Amino acid sequence: MTFGLNFSWYPPIALTRLLVVILFLFPVFFFLPAPAWSESPAEWRKVAGVEDGDSITLENGRRVRYLGIDSPERGGPGKGEYLAEEAHRFNRRLVRGQEVRLEYEAERLDRYQRLLARVYLKNGLWVNGEMVRKGLAHVLYQAPNTEKFEELLRVQREAMDDRSGIWIKALEETDSAYRGQRITKRFHRRDCPNGQKIAAGNLILFKYKKDAYSQGFSPCRVCRP
Repeated sequence: MTFGLNFSWYPPIALTRLLVVILFLFPVFFFLPAPAWSESPAEWRKVAGVEDGDSITLENGRRVRYLGIDSPERGGPGKGEYLAEEAHRFNRRLVRGQEVRLEYEAERLDRYQRLLARVYLKNGLWVNGEMVRKGLAHVLYQAPNTEKFEELLRVQREAMDDRSGIWIKALEETDSAYRGQRITKRFHRRDCPNGQKIAAGNLILFKYKKDAYSQGFSPCRVCRP
């Protein structure tokens, strides 16, 4: 027994109409572009709390880490990093109680199960970029989530040139040279254990901190250069 399409029983007019419909729909189904959200999924959520300059909590309880940036650590009264409280207050003024748009990239979660997102206000303000522009955060390379890395780096260079916020102190030299890791884009003091482990092929030396920051490297959280 064989199976196939038999059009012999279709009336001529009906068959003609069927063929026209098929020919019309073929390019629609096969050549439509993929929807925008398939490349950059996004959602709107309300902000319930603000932990610091780069972390928030949504009304559904999920925590969000701003993608691609790192703000000064708070660490309690008198123990936080330079401008940590200022970064927290500025971020809180921007987003607390606001509906924000969360845009995701390749990896949605960090190791603490926080959402990694670009955050936008309804007026279009990109919060991640604004924190960097104000000098209240520096760029943090987070492969494979690097869609906006170069744009953030451009904003950071401008803030560095203006000596905005953290850049008043962040560029003060703490060593005579620094060891950078090309893959992770982190830089270390020369005597840092993590810096000493960098393979020769991945090692890049910086004489000044500004050179490291300008190329998108972030300071090691262990040796804090």
